[in-house]
Amino acid sequence: MGMKLDIAIAGAGTGGLAMATLLSRSGHSVRVFDQFETPRPIGSGLMLQATGLAVLDKLGARTKVDALGSRIDRLWGLSVPSLRPVLDVRFERWKPDLYGLGIQRGLLFETLLETANR
Repeated sequence: MGMKLDIAIAGAGTGGLAMATLLSRSGHSVRVFDQFETPRPIGSGLMLQATGLAVLDKLGARTKVDALGSRIDRLWGLSVPSLRPVLDVRFERWKPDLYGLGIQRGLLFETLLETANR
């Protein structure tokens, strides 16, 4: 590794926590700043796609997140009121083991915070 950097990250959301973990593991000194006094999850559910799942794999958090979420193999949407299909994404068409994952934001946040604090 090159020069060790002192890095500040604004925001303790999912992206900030993941980036802090990766940078810290690369040998940098990292501090995360957020407007809240103590970290806590905000929001509802979300869907992780292949890129997000790959980052979780690199963080060592994928197995836990997979267990907490719900696998999504297909996204299918209809236009209202015609009921005409406007979306049909079948992940396995791109790659046999590809899928999305639905998860509560709070569970993802807690997993990333735990990973960052290791």
